[in-house]
Amino acid sequence: MYLILAAAFVVLTATAAIAYHQARVDQQDLDKAKELQARFAAARLPFSLDLNDITRMFRSDGGAVCANPDSALQQARWQQDMSNGAAGPGQRPIISDRDIALADTLIIDTYCPRKLPDFRAKVDNLKLDDTAG
Repeated sequence: MYLILAAAFVVLTATAAIAYHQARVDQQDLDKAKELQARFAAARLPFSLDLNDITRMFRSDGGAVCANPDSALQQARWQQDMSNGAAGPGQRPIISDRDIALADTLIIDTYCPRKLPDFRAKVDNLKLDDTAG
C-alpha cells in the first residue's frame, strides 16, 4: 500500500513539474512575441502579425530564424526570396524592399541578438529600396 502511494506521489509530482515548466516556457514565448509585435508597430512596418502566429513560429528561441541566420544557406534562401517569383530561366533578382530586411533584423534582434552583427554585415551588402508600396 505504501509503495502504491509513493509511486502515485512521484507520478503526480513529475506531472506537476512538467506542467509548471511548460507554463513558464509558454509565458516566455508570449512575452517575446509581444516584444516583437511592439517593435514591428514602433517601426511602422506594414505587416500585421498575429500574436499566436508569432508564438508558434518563433517560440522563445527564434526557431529556424535563429538557428544560423548568417550561414551561406540562409543567405542563399533569403536572396532567392528576393526574386521575381519565376522559376528556372525566367527567374531574375530584384531590388527588395527595405521593410523586409528591417523585419528580419528586428526578429533576429529580438530572439537572438548575439547573431545580429553577422546578419547585418550580410544584409548591408544588399541593394534595397522602397519597392513595396
